[in-house]
Amino acid sequence: MVNRFLPLLPRLGEGERRVFMLFLAMNIVGGLGDGMMAQNELVFLKSLHGTKEMLAFITQVSTMSCMLVMVYNEVLKRIQDKRLFLVLVMVLARIPLLLFPLYPSAADGVMAWHAHLFVCVFIFTGFMGTMVGPATNAMLKQNYAHENFGTLVSISTSVRTGAMLLTTFLSGILMDADPFAFRYAYPMVGLAGILSSLLLLKIPYAGATVEVPVGGWHPLRLFRESIATTKRVFRESQAFRDFEFGFVLYGFAMLGTAAIISNMLANELKITYTENSIYRLLAGLVTMVFYPIAGIWISRMDPRRFLASTCWVFLGHLLLLCLACFAPLRTEMHGTSLSWSLVMAFVASGVFCAMIVIVWGIGSAYFCQPHQVTDFQSIHVYMTSIRGLLAPPIGIGLMWLTGRSWVVLAFGVLALLSAIIWLNRSIRRFPFSHGMSGGEEATFDDTANRECN
Repeated sequence: MVNRFLPLLPRLGEGERRVFMLFLAMNIVGGLGDGMMAQNELVFLKSLHGTKEMLAFITQVSTMSCMLVMVYNEVLKRIQDKRLFLVLVMVLARIPLLLFPLYPSAADGVMAWHAHLFVCVFIFTGFMGTMVGPATNAMLKQNYAHENFGTLVSISTSVRTGAMLLTTFLSGILMDADPFAFRYAYPMVGLAGILSSLLLLKIPYAGATVEVPVGGWHPLRLFRESIATTKRVFRESQAFRDFEFGFVLYGFAMLGTAAIISNMLANELKITYTENSIYRLLAGLVTMVFYPIAGIWISRMDPRRFLASTCWVFLGHLLLLCLACFAPLRTEMHGTSLSWSLVMAFVASGVFCAMIVIVWGIGSAYFCQPHQVTDFQSIHVYMTSIRGLLAPPIGIGLMWLTGRSWVVLAFGVLALLSAIIWLNRSIRRFPFSHGMSGGEEATFDDTANRECN
């Protein structure tokens, strides 16, 4: 595997290498921005005195914005110069970050409207970022050879994660020294993002364009056509449909147990801030190292089998957390008490994060031809938003009704096992030809015979 990874770049064609370097540069800048954005919650709560209710509102609205991505996909189909349109969207997403020098430089100048503006800015930037994702996947799918697609995307993602970890650490030190340093840090992120988005203009992108009928821009028509596209994709691509349903089951397990896991770490395992930082840094490093390996695996494997393997890893993470409650296996290291059970649990978490980010980001692209990627990925993001709205209340509701963490964890384990069984059954029913860009699903064509009039 390592032998395949090291000589990969010299084997790339000139155009493929050029696109990779451009996208790599964009990911480095994006990772630096992600690191600063990782401080958003603390900036909102500590520097701007925002409320937890408003913070939860940002999360829910961000999830709901994903539900509009299919409508945006219909808009993109009607745009002639898609590449220029994407650049404009990315620039607009960064412009609000230039407003932060208007914020006060001390706590006594903070007013309620500062927190409200903060909420509006990051809801807007989050929504615009959601719009760009599927089209970016389509650009890469068109420019990378099929056998290199997963590997090249995973390398870029690994580098982006490294840049994010570094900036998260440095921005934490900066914010401790000056809680209002975000006044100039966010504008720097915005300017860098605007400049890096211009690199998209150098990446070829020839997405299919549909003829705009009379009334074709009406929001209701766009919504109807997005639903019709979803029905058509699921009808013509049974393997992708099963992949998405498996993802929904996994999502119920992951999102349903998220709050319970945080509660276990804080109240049952009683880990300190230092221990938490060590465990999460370990998981982040494992994730960064494992990205290229995950990229190679998904290039050689049915995405449904890859997702099933990801579910097994997350199941291992949950079981190791349970083991830590009964057998923490603690040891003292430089004055800090560490649990070897939690070390193993967070190593599993790091592997899981690398696998799920790769399959979430590009898994859908393996079921279709390059010009269909925006359709498939838009449907995928929409399905993600549905489970994001439903799963957390289910997990919290089970905890509220029973008062027992193990009930919620059992729900997560049951959902994961159901996803694994469903995906393996689908693999047997609908074999997947990985040598092509989507195997049997390659015949699907959304641009013809549109159902909505």
